[in-house]
Amino acid sequence: MKEEKKIQIPIRKRVWEQSFAKKVDRLSIERYGISGRRLMERAGKAVAFQVSRRVSRNETVVILVGKGNNGGDALVAARYLFLNGYRLRVIMVVPQDLNTECRWQRSALESEGVILEEYVSGILNDCEQPLTVVDGILGLGFKGELRPPIRDVLLELKACQPKRIFAIDLPSGLDPDCWELNSWSLVADYTVTFGGPKLIHHLEPARSVCGEIIVENIGFHKQAIIDLKNAERSAFYLVDEKKTIQNNPWQRLASYSNKYDRGHIIVIGGSPGKYGAAILAGYSSLRGGAGWVTLGIDHDEDFNAWKLPMELTTEPLISRNRIKEDDLFAFVQSRKVRAIVFGPGMTGNPLHRSLLERLSRLTFDQGIFILFDAGALHGLFDLLDGIRFKPGKAVITPHPGEWKKLSKRVTPLVTSLESLKKGRNFIKTSGISCLYKSATPILLSAERFDFYFLNSGDLSLSKAGSGDVLAGVVSAHGALGVTADMALIRSQALVAQAARLAEKDHGRHGVLATDIISNLGAAQSQ
Repeated sequence: MKEEKKIQIPIRKRVWEQSFAKKVDRLSIERYGISGRRLMERAGKAVAFQVSRRVSRNETVVILVGKGNNGGDALVAARYLFLNGYRLRVIMVVPQDLNTECRWQRSALESEGVILEEYVSGILNDCEQPLTVVDGILGLGFKGELRPPIRDVLLELKACQPKRIFAIDLPSGLDPDCWELNSWSLVADYTVTFGGPKLIHHLEPARSVCGEIIVENIGFHKQAIIDLKNAERSAFYLVDEKKTIQNNPWQRLASYSNKYDRGHIIVIGGSPGKYGAAILAGYSSLRGGAGWVTLGIDHDEDFNAWKLPMELTTEPLISRNRIKEDDLFAFVQSRKVRAIVFGPGMTGNPLHRSLLERLSRLTFDQGIFILFDAGALHGLFDLLDGIRFKPGKAVITPHPGEWKKLSKRVTPLVTSLESLKKGRNFIKTSGISCLYKSATPILLSAERFDFYFLNSGDLSLSKAGSGDVLAGVVSAHGALGVTADMALIRSQALVAQAARLAEKDHGRHGVLATDIISNLGAAQSQ
């Protein structure tokens, strides 16, 4: 099969980061003449509508109000709920230093006869139980650490264990561009946001405390959004995994294709007691569509005790964790190898600079696909230092623990927009695309400036061996000629779908890596 051109990744939606959301708001007001007060009115009305759909008028609704636009939205919601017959307690968490719009909305609410209270410690204990709360304390503008009284009210609110919480834009206490949790973060049942979903609404673990995400159109100017999309260098997209799976590259194989057309793969891996990882990677390559897989494993006594699937062949390309470099490259040429996987089941990194330089040339000169995982990731960025692979022909698939071992230089965990962009700098320099494995896997591309993520992380995948399965499936795509980004994304979607199919027989917590492999074929046909 001929190498594919860089193809468009199917997406479900664009996701807004904090700066994009703020710019849309500002541009709609300043360039296109939409009143900020009008936007606030629509936002608060939308929140009130969502509350009224789920809360009876017999319950008292507690509205917690901050000093900024988020607080203004909450005050508008309070006015509409009051006019619709709801009993309210409106508590000003920070009654001083309200911004202009928040002050105006406070006056509008008070003119309807609603008495506003100021927050004092313990006030929530006096509220009618069970508690329904509208959280309008902090919004997209929050950064840094929480201070009293906001920190106090959030801790008090968590202790009250409300029946339900409606958060405006995001649960207070969360940084909109950081998906790590902190001790103050509220757990919302519903989050009402405006214009478009935000990063924090999709990326774990923050996603888990946002509850049901409700996106409301409040009238941001369409051209403002278009202008910003055209101006921004990079954007964030949620992948359409169903369409990604349906775009099956193996369907384009000719009827007379043979195993070499599908691709021959070498898996370099394994160590005493850990040969299973390499076997899983190899076997999942075959189930994923590869034509032939060879395990380049040290044939010691420990390995000889392992039962190897008959479909896999072996070649002694490692001795005591050292790669037989000349033997490897001779085998690549003589057996028409199209992809090489390094690392599954290895406790140390067998790579060195001269080997990496030769591998880099393979990607440029022959288009051979290279995947580094597990042990091969230890110190990899330090070893590379100036070595560049052909973009689209090399990938890494680290989980957070492996990500931290990539370099002695600072490689912070990908838990915020800032760390995500730092990680991409490493990726762009090396030419190696990365799938950061987590509950919401993220693609850091060497080919594109945009970021892509998937919602396919699942507890059924949080077991030993699932990463080896992913490595095998990615290499099968790479050996067929699929470029790195699509190989990573489609493989992740496929493995997640196979795990979901396996859950039907084994339950979410009973799925094994071998169960995922058994369902890869069925997942391809979904």
